[in-house]
Amino acid sequence: MMTKEEVAEIMTYCKDHRTSYKARLTELGVPEWRFYEAKARYAKEQEQESPVGEFLQLSAGGSFVPVPSFAATSGRRQKAKKDTSSRPP
Repeated sequence: MMTKEEVAEIMTYCKDHRTSYKARLTELGVPEWRFYEAKARYAKEQEQESPVGEFLQLSAGGSFVPVPSFAATSGRRQKAKKDTSSRPP
């Protein structure tokens, strides 16, 4: 089982380094299912608790970061929608 801090650290790393969850999980040797299972569990908890101003300590050096929204992102980039309104008939 992954901790909230571990999931948050992976999410933060991927956002900061513009990399996919899959690539980072492969680097770390973490099974994708384990990450997504934990992320979904924490998203459900976060939805129920609705924390305000919660912070997690992600390193032994004492740095604290805001808790990311576990439900907000899937780690996949969205495809741009094609504009079909100006197409000729």
